[in-house]
Amino acid sequence: MKTMADIRRIVDLYELYGSYKKVARELNISRNTAKKYVHQVKDVQEGAADEILPKNRKIIQPSRVLTETVRQKIHQYLESNLDHPRKQRLTAKRIWELLVRDGHKIGYTSVKDEVARWKRTNSPRDVYILQEPREGQRAEF
Repeated sequence: MKTMADIRRIVDLYELYGSYKKVARELNISRNTAKKYVHQVKDVQEGAADEILPKNRKIIQPSRVLTETVRQKIHQYLESNLDHPRKQRLTAKRIWELLVRDGHKIGYTSVKDEVARWKRTNSPRDVYILQEPREGQRAEF
């Protein structure tokens, strides 16, 4: 969100150049941002709006689908997978299908990201130890 001084500068440059593109290029902002603030100032001048910068602006965010219960279910599926051979483990897509079948409205990418996050922290890692053979001895690879 811009300050009143920034908005005044945007409007002044627009009156000077007459182009949103030139204003945006000079101030290093988006052309849509310049256009938005110029229109807001015009609306206030014409009486269509009360304020340029609304004080009680409410941002409506969508509800989060990856709740703690869904996250725990995903972790349970992954932990039960550890006993199975690699080829028989549940994939992220299969876990997503199970969750949707249970009635959860969740996207595949949310499940995939959570599976990747869990694997980064909980999966075993391959560890290699660098060995330096003594001089004159053969190193086996």
